[in-house]
Formats: sequence, structure tokens, C-alpha cells
Amino acid sequence: MRRNLLLIGAVLLLFCNTVSDTLAQQQWNDEWMATRPNKNYKKGLPVFNPTIVPKGKVDKLEMPGGANFFGVLNSRDQDTNGKLVHSIVAGSFKKSMVLKLSIVANRGRLAGAKLDMFDSAPSEIQVAFLGWSIGTLPVINPGTDDWSRNPSVVSRDIFTSWAGNTVWRSQLFRFVLDRDLSYISVSIAGLNHKNASYVAFGMSIELVESDDGFPQDIPIDREVPSTAIEPFSEEFDGSFNPNNWERLKGGPYLSDGALVMYKGAFAVSQWMRVPEGALVEIERDASVEATIDHVKWSITYTGVPPFGMIYGSGCATSFIDTIPHGNPCDSASISFPDNVWIHERITYNPLTGIFVYYKDGVKILTRFVGIPIDGDVSGTPSGTPRPSVSIFMHSGKPWDINNQLIGFLGTVTE
Repeated sequence: MRRNLLLIGAVLLLFCNTVSDTLAQQQWNDEWMATRPNKNYKKGLPVFNPTIVPKGKVDKLEMPGGANFFGVLNSRDQDTNGKLVHSIVAGSFKKSMVLKLSIVANRGRLAGAKLDMFDSAPSEIQVAFLGWSIGTLPVINPGTDDWSRNPSVVSRDIFTSWAGNTVWRSQLFRFVLDRDLSYISVSIAGLNHKNASYVAFGMSIELVESDDGFPQDIPIDREVPSTAIEPFSEEFDGSFNPNNWERLKGGPYLSDGALVMYKGAFAVSQWMRVPEGALVEIERDASVEATIDHVKWSITYTGVPPFGMIYGSGCATSFIDTIPHGNPCDSASISFPDNVWIHERITYNPLTGIFVYYKDGVKILTRFVGIPIDGDVSGTPSGTPRPSVSIFMHSGKPWDINNQLIGFLGTVTE
């Protein structure tokens, strides 16, 4: 059971399905207020749908699809910030519920800057989830950002999925309730640290009872350019189709019904066309032997950085190409024993930006990796038809013990 809350600009809408009695009556309203924690937070900021013309650009900044957004401009001062706090939402919010805050953000320089890029101290976005146990209704003082009573829970985070200046990028923040709460709120702050800079953002909020599933997609079938190939499958039963692969380097070869990639080999598939908005599914059987961090399996969807799985020393973990990743055997890893055949499946939902990984038919992890945004094709060659997807498999540094056997690779789109 879930409740979907969608914020477009400054309007928060509630779509309430049939849920438990304690949840069915809960309502979010559409009130955001600007607060001023210190003198760097200026009156009147953030601005709703501001006019921002980035340095070197002629047209004003717009959100993809023409959606509403907020902006904080710093045309003169060294530190000009703006903060939004959502009004208190009262209800019965149970332990393990998840509030998901999705931010789409953009930062850059204005006409008065010497450079059109940040050479230091780039603009930032900070987010926070606040919760209160039963008691009197918390009230905020917008002039000081102080609450009438202290929150029982405060969880803070920062936006890290930045791309190049003026490029919109998205990031999902998950706040899991570690106790029952009676009141909740969220805050979003845009901070500028240099003269002639700006930061802009839009957001959506979703409150769910758990992370057990995601909405079923309704594919949007549109005409797709013919320059990408159709999705394919390879059995590796003595031969494979070289036309399916853009690059095969380092000596991948076939042996006993498997494609073997050993000590530095890699394979990159051709771009495959997929229906716009459709769920993408990719599966394979694999056996891996690897030192830390030196075997990868990833996919690239146009407009989203490459993402997938990294393997090493009996473990595996997810990664996004533009974000520093941890050791495959860190606290977020899963067991992936060496030299054992395992069936793997990846799904990617371009409407929600969610990547899901399955191991031997069991869903192991989910991660927000990004929603495709027009004009942002980081990691994909110019002119690549949109939408399309490519597969990358790599067996790491030649001087380490790295071996990747793929016995079956199949791609499916729905």
C-alpha cells in the first residue's frame, strides 16, 4: 500500500489509494515557506520560476518539459542562500515508512562571472527530513528557522549528482522512519558561495509504507530512429553475432558454451532502441573471479550516467559511473561467491529512474540512478538516438586475477 505525492513547482497534490484507516485520512497541503537561519539567507529567496540566463547563454533557464522550479541567484554577494520548509504534516506515521524526496537540480554562473564554470566553491543544495513524536503541533519561526519544540528526528543530506554547469540532474533521497511519528516536514536549501552564481531546483515527494515495490509502468510507444539495432540475445553456444557488439577488446573468446573475458578484456554492445518510457530488462548467467573492484557489468541509457554492478573478492555492489563508489565488500555489498554460476537480472525504469538488481530470481537491491533529461547525454556519443541502451562488461586490470564467464545474455524490453 502506498500514497503518491507529486509536487510540481509549489503545488503538492495527493493521490491516495485505499490504505489503512490511519493513513487514508492524512493530507499534505501545498504550503512552503521561506526561512532565514542566518544573515546569508536572504528575504524573498528562493524565487519561484525565476529568470536565470546562465553565462554564455542567450535563452533563460528552463526545467525539462517546462515544469516549475525554484531558484537562488547570487548576483553580487559572496554568500546568498535560500531555504524552503514545508508546513507540518500531521498524522500517524509508522516506523519503517519511507519518505522519498526527488530533487532535479541545476547550478552555474551568471553574466558577471569571469568564467562560465565553477573553479571552486560551487553552489550547493542541502535537504533535511524532520519528525516529531506525539505532542503539541510544532510551529516554525520563519525569521530564525527555529521550531517551537525540537524535532525527535532530524536527517540531513546533500545533493551530489551534479553534472556540468547548466545541466539538469536528478537525485532521490530516502528517509526511513526509525520510530513512530506524529508530525513530519522536509526542508530544501540552495546555497551560493561565489559572486555571479545560481542554483535552481524542482522536487517531488512520495510517502510509502515500504520499499517493497515500485509502480508498474505503462509503456509509451513512439517511433524510434532506425539507427540503433533491435534488442538481442546471445546464447554463446559456439558462436556469437559480432554485429551485436560495438567493441570487443582484450581477447574475449568462447569456451564450453561461455564468453570468457580474462584480465583486461571488455565488451561493449551496440546501442539498442527501446520504446520511450518502457521498462528495460537485461539478464545474464555469469561466473566471476576477481580482485577488488575489477569486474564490472553496467548499462547506459541515453541521458543517464552508466550504472550497474561491481564485483570483487566474493562480493558485489551497485555503482553509478559519476559517483565515487565503495569497496564491493563494504557494508552495502551482497555476497557473490567466486566461480559460481549465478543468474542476474537488471531492470531500469526511465519514468522513475529506479534500477533494480535480481540475483537468482530474488530482488536484492534498488537504487535511484537518474531520469533521462533532454540535452543531457553524459556518457553517450553525440547523435545517439533517444531512447537507447548499451551494455558494458569488463574484467579489469590485466595484471590482476580477473575472470568473467557469461553463459547467456538476453535483453528484453516491454
